Amino acid sequence: MDATTTTDRRPACNGSFAKKRVKCFYGTLVLCSSLVLLLNICAENSPFRQARNCYLLLSVLVFSISAKGDTIPGNIETRKVITGQFSEQGVNNIYEIVRVISRYEIDALNAFTLRDVLVNELNAFVVYNSREGSLLNFQGTGLRNIKILLNGVPMLPHSMDIQDVSQFPLNNIERIEILEGPASVMYGTHAVSTVINLIPFQFQSRTTEVFAKGTDVSLGDYNIEAGLGYRSGKNDFQIYAGRYLFTGLQGIDSGRVLQWKPKNQTFFNAQYRYRFYKGLEAYAFSNLYFDQVEDKGYPVNQSIRAYDHNYKTSRINFGGGISGKLTKYHTLDALFNFNRYNWYDEYFLRDLSTLESYPLNNNQVRDTFQYSYFFGRAVLSRHSDQNPVNYQLGVELNYQRDNFDKVKKGIYPDITEMAVFALISWQPTEQFGIKGGLRATNSSKFKTPVTPELRLKYHINKNVKVLGTYANAFRVPTFNELFANGPDLGYTLKGNLNLKAEVSNNFYASLMWHSQKLRLYSTFFVNNRKNGIELVSRENAVYVYRNEGKLRNLGTRISFESIGKNLWLKIGFATTGVNSLPGEVGAYYFSQELIAQFHIKLPGHWAIASYSKIQGKRRDERRNIKQELEFSVLTGFALSDLSLRKELPAIGLTVMGGLKNIFSNTTIFESISLIDENDLEIFDRKIPQSIDYGRRFFVTLTYRLKK
Repeated sequence: MDATTTTDRRPACNGSFAKKRVKCFYGTLVLCSSLVLLLNICAENSPFRQARNCYLLLSVLVFSISAKGDTIPGNIETRKVITGQFSEQGVNNIYEIVRVISRYEIDALNAFTLRDVLVNELNAFVVYNSREGSLLNFQGTGLRNIKILLNGVPMLPHSMDIQDVSQFPLNNIERIEILEGPASVMYGTHAVSTVINLIPFQFQSRTTEVFAKGTDVSLGDYNIEAGLGYRSGKNDFQIYAGRYLFTGLQGIDSGRVLQWKPKNQTFFNAQYRYRFYKGLEAYAFSNLYFDQVEDKGYPVNQSIRAYDHNYKTSRINFGGGISGKLTKYHTLDALFNFNRYNWYDEYFLRDLSTLESYPLNNNQVRDTFQYSYFFGRAVLSRHSDQNPVNYQLGVELNYQRDNFDKVKKGIYPDITEMAVFALISWQPTEQFGIKGGLRATNSSKFKTPVTPELRLKYHINKNVKVLGTYANAFRVPTFNELFANGPDLGYTLKGNLNLKAEVSNNFYASLMWHSQKLRLYSTFFVNNRKNGIELVSRENAVYVYRNEGKLRNLGTRISFESIGKNLWLKIGFATTGVNSLPGEVGAYYFSQELIAQFHIKLPGHWAIASYSKIQGKRRDERRNIKQELEFSVLTGFALSDLSLRKELPAIGLTVMGGLKNIFSNTTIFESISLIDENDLEIFDRKIPQSIDYGRRFFVTLTYRLKK
């Protein structure tokens, strides 16, 4: 496969390189008739080392043949999307607002995982938790109102409690499509505030394509990826593999406890496609993912031992299906997918004198999750630009099984769901169109109401259109909310088998102006969640889940994109207001954010790129788990990246270097004050939250061999 090579560095504690002051060197190799370049660059890095006179070592190994997605997109009107559509459509001709992040942008961001991309997006707020990973909150609606798909297939069982966005590698992803707003009719649960669809590389243009890249950084990252694609007649085969190793980042304490935990990620992807009848193809795919996070504890007082954790995750995903055209206007997409997800807390006692480990089986402090998830879907679509009426009909079946070790005895923790949905669009004139649909879901464990959706579009003229959406969206209860029974983080939790799916009413309105080189739109949205699932206190420090939560949020977003001969510019502004207690507090607490991204082509095949985001303060008034009224203020921050790119077309070499997190913002703080019966604030605590791991340099070398 083709790829543009990038690097990513994350801070770590002092390692052997820094201590021994390794000097710079460079070298070249010839391997299998291809060029391999090894470059090491040294620079001072005093902010990230407590030792004096330490240095930063960068070592980047790159081997690449025929890279894809390495040019700036030239025409907005020809940009295609599939998310939320009956068939692939132009991004400016649809009823929804869909943002596209190209492979060029992924590489320019030096992004290895989905987390690396989303931290630079509007309305996306990502924080790091050592136990749960990188958690995404979109539009202030919570962690569980986001649908993440791989080419339209759910990446995780939807009854899981967490989604770590750093567990989604991007090595084989061609583009990322982000659909703003609700889409539960087409995609079901969790598609409340946004749908993030990772689109992998499809058919390759050459008979054989190969790529490999690696990163070796003393700050703690050692990443390597490789891929192979082969096409013969009607057959197309692609395989990818990689490993990301992060050695951890020293926190405030100088001992063995790290703020950013060491992490080892290994993944493997394979895809096979066979064109067997005109426009129809059969395909099979497999995705394997494994990671381990090492969480070392503080030494026990007056002893030489400590209690440590290893959090191990494995995700095995495979499936297949048939897709393509049945007739000139009808398409079929039928697939099945099996997903096995395991999360294991390996808890043990370590002897600090001998470094020997002794496993512990204390269920009060360790958890084990094991999800088995089967998903099947069949969708028939009709689309014709010449016909005013088009439609989509679909049926879904999924089965989930949980082996969580704290489920109440006698309860079988499985969920069976079946859903049918239908969408129809009618465009009686070139200016006006309407699209609507319904989804009905039946579950063995909870109730989900019929979900409606209505979308309108009106073209004022060739370049200006108005969009409107009213839709319900829902989130089904998680396994923990249904079946929990026992202690968790100091509390005793009780699941509730009588829970219903959360339902929210959503309204979106957009005004868009577009041309081949420009795109400007403004979106206003209102979300109202009326039966949210939350913990309610009972006697004796026992907490139970109930449908008693409410949340309202509203906001606006303005986005501008311009593509010129030598300049590609993106600017966005968003303001979002959240009311967590609509029945008690009338005020919305607003936060603002701004992004600015540009790519400039310079003479002599030079280019410069910058990505910046400013996030303002976030305020909220809410009730905590003890039902106490509290007021929180989360400090703002700024993130900025800068890169310089040089192409040497005569020899097929591209060199890129730059800075990540120029301002070195790593931690923000949430100040929480309790509000008593006299509306007086009593300062309670100040909680640090990690957003990034500091300023780092990166260098990328890419060699392309095209035959």
